[in-house]
Amino acid sequence: MNSKVSCLCLTYNRPGRDELLLLEEAVMSFLQQTYPDKELLILNDHPGQKLFCNYPGVKVFNFPERFETLTDKIQFGIE
Repeated sequence: MNSKVSCLCLTYNRPGRDELLLLEEAVMSFLQQTYPDKELLILNDHPGQKLFCNYPGVKVFNFPERFETLTDKIQFGIE
C-alpha cells in the first residue's frame, strides 16, 4: 500500500521571468517523479501577487498577507 507524499514549496516575491523560472523548474522536477500518489503544495504569501498552476497534483495557495514567521508558513503547509 502506498502512502501519499506531500511536498511543500515555499515562495515569496517572484516578480520577474528569471525568478519564475526557478519555481517552474521546481514544479517540473516534481512532475517528473514517478511515485504515483503525490502532491505539491506551493505556498505564496506575497500580498498582491497571484500564482497559478494547472498541472495535476499541484495546488497553489495564495495568501493576502505575509506569514509572521517561516515556521508559521511551514506549519500551515503541514496542516
